[in-house]
Amino acid sequence: QTLYLPVYTGNRLELGESFTNFIDAKRANFYRNAKDIWGFDGCATVPHTTCYEGLRGDGSAAPDKYINPGDFTWALHNYYLHYRYSMNHDMVTDQSKHAFYPLLRDSINLYLKILKKGDDGKLHLPVLHSPEYGADADNNYNLSLLRWGCQTLIDLNERYQLNDPLVPTWKQTLADLVPYPVDEKGLRIGAEVSYEKSHRHWSHILMVHPLHIMTGDDPGERELLEKSVLHWLTVGNSKGINGWSRAAAASLYATLGDGENAIKQIHGHMADKRFVRPNTMYIEGSPVIECAIVLNRSLQDMLLQSWGNKIAVFPAIPDSWDSAVFHDLRAEGAFLVSAKREDGKTDWVRIKSLAGEPCRVQPNLSGKVVVQINGKPVDVAPT
Repeated sequence: QTLYLPVYTGNRLELGESFTNFIDAKRANFYRNAKDIWGFDGCATVPHTTCYEGLRGDGSAAPDKYINPGDFTWALHNYYLHYRYSMNHDMVTDQSKHAFYPLLRDSINLYLKILKKGDDGKLHLPVLHSPEYGADADNNYNLSLLRWGCQTLIDLNERYQLNDPLVPTWKQTLADLVPYPVDEKGLRIGAEVSYEKSHRHWSHILMVHPLHIMTGDDPGERELLEKSVLHWLTVGNSKGINGWSRAAAASLYATLGDGENAIKQIHGHMADKRFVRPNTMYIEGSPVIECAIVLNRSLQDMLLQSWGNKIAVFPAIPDSWDSAVFHDLRAEGAFLVSAKREDGKTDWVRIKSLAGEPCRVQPNLSGKVVVQINGKPVDVAPT
């Protein structure tokens, strides 16, 4: 899930095709997993790790305590990003060739089979694993992925008029699903487990990054997220925060528009000699290649973000970056974006549409804004 994150904004979609091709080729095995592990028909999943066929393999790397629906749903979020950044509509509509929509629907179907209505009238998840921390009912990791999956399926049905009979079920699930468990320290691991020990994974804050279904736009929500990220990074004297944790933290802070803390985390990653080698590669007892590569996404998130159907240019720039420039980074909706910042101000932004999608942009410009489309000046009213 993390290894592929830089290929989208980095405009290297061809590097992401190995993943989408794998999902398409092995789709039958994801249904087999759900039957073998959970006993359910019409559902799709993977265990914590898989063999090259998408199966459980010998199980040596996937003990039962790590098995939950979220790992596969999170993987399918990468497939969704490939679709959004390419706007290849066939990835949704040609379901005989592309497995994304059926697998997302049926990964959520697994969740629907294990949800139970409580005495409070809310839908609750059973005890499931929260990556690297432990197990708990209604854990935020799985709640966030269930919410993202339901909303994405609804959005795709509205856009492509797929007329899936499960749309009303997904809408009702979103309406009835238990809220994210929180306490005075921020987002909890789950209903019964507070965040009390330091560990490297931000699984309980996944709804912020990379899912972007909770973004801190509301002041109260922002306070919760800032508190949650800080508590994650500092509890237990930060002894469980590894180098790559800070790469994730940089993207979390960038999502909140906090460039100062984002660059602080990137510097913290690079300076951690326990894990980062002189050649910038990463090791935790053995090489962990994705941990060095995902730092590229952290830098990208400071320069360009495009979740929420808008393109945000220079959304999280620290004061130390007086000047910056990038060319042809890619945004959701299949836009190529270039921009230059000089003397602490955005100088210009250029956007090329590859798919004719609606373009909403926060250019981070000040003063009078001059807009040209295909070289011709136009009047654009700011919103």
